[in-house]
Amino acid sequence: MTPPLDDYSRIAFSMILARFPAWQPFATFIAGPDGSTAVVEFQVPCPSGAVERGLLVATDGGELTVGFHTHHTHFGMFIEDDQLQQIKAGLDHAGDMFDERIGVVSWYCGGCFAGSSSLDLPHPAPLPRLREIFPNRPDCDRITLRSWTGRFDRDED
Repeated sequence: MTPPLDDYSRIAFSMILARFPAWQPFATFIAGPDGSTAVVEFQVPCPSGAVERGLLVATDGGELTVGFHTHHTHFGMFIEDDQLQQIKAGLDHAGDMFDERIGVVSWYCGGCFAGSSSLDLPHPAPLPRLREIFPNRPDCDRITLRSWTGRFDRDED
């Protein structure tokens, strides 16, 4: 039997299901390290077969993590009064992924994953080079853009 959700996860869980009720079947409850409380993780399958993974929304560590394809973003609790705003911002980000207002750009060097970032959609060509985003990183030989349904997907050399 899974222990009760920790305080943060309980709040976030109710906000997540209020915004995205169809996600209920994708929720997994995971016991914390001491076993007294749990967190929740949603793994929402993506309709596009071109992504490495669908949407991840997790409440671990007192923050909301939102991930898609090769990228994830943390929506942390910077000040206690800001907790609900951070959860709302994370859910807005997830909604922007679903509505294809945000996609993920990924860079590959020599066939190996080198980094990723979210990107507003639609995005004009060409896609940003890795060193445009991260000046200390080498340039790569392949860049991909992935969106929820695949409508904005493209690969560039």
